[in-house]
Amino acid sequence: MSKTFRGNRLVVRLYLIIVGLTGVMGYVLGWASPEIDPPALFGLVRLPPTPAGVAVFGMITIGTGLGVLLVLVVYVANNFDDAAVEE
Repeated sequence: MSKTFRGNRLVVRLYLIIVGLTGVMGYVLGWASPEIDPPALFGLVRLPPTPAGVAVFGMITIGTGLGVLLVLVVYVANNFDDAAVEE
């Protein structure tokens, strides 16, 4: 069995690591700041101004933003092939 990662698996793992780190940092920032304005998820849903609320806000916001970009990259990679060279 090969020890190398396939490209798709590596990108998905990095995505999950980044979203997880965002949650950890959101929790730490929520815990360290005594007075936090309640975060509004996409401007619609008010989350509690607690460390868990800030962590959820960060994870969903970063996860959605990076997820949309990841889907666009996968779409372009699968549908546009520039290997065909006209001679």
